[in-house]
Amino acid sequence: MTVGQTLETVKVKEINYLDRTPILSIRPSLLGTDALNYSTIEAGQYFSAMIEKVNMEKKFITLAVNSYVKGNLHIEHMADNNIKQMPPKFLEVGKEIKVRVFNVKASKRSIEFTKKDSLMKGDVPIF
Repeated sequence: MTVGQTLETVKVKEINYLDRTPILSIRPSLLGTDALNYSTIEAGQYFSAMIEKVNMEKKFITLAVNSYVKGNLHIEHMADNNIKQMPPKFLEVGKEIKVRVFNVKASKRSIEFTKKDSLMKGDVPIF
């Protein structure tokens, strides 16, 4: 990486060649979130995520926690009861929703979220 090169949310401002350390800048929105990368996320954490894509064929939506961390919310985790069609509130791209991490695989960079009312309560553990 060279001076001034941008990597989505991090920018190298200058390089101190004596100490061999770069001086970086980072977006404040990324610093304010608990999810800097997939390895810092654990099952049971709550996030406010934005609906990025809706896949009607496979019945899931893609959620973005920030510009780097993304995951899926499948139809079976949208409600406690078994539903056949996706509710209209999950079809609005750009809408912020509160979700909980159901499963995370940092090695595969995949996250499954849940929106079930029974699992959204704070005292319910997720293993």
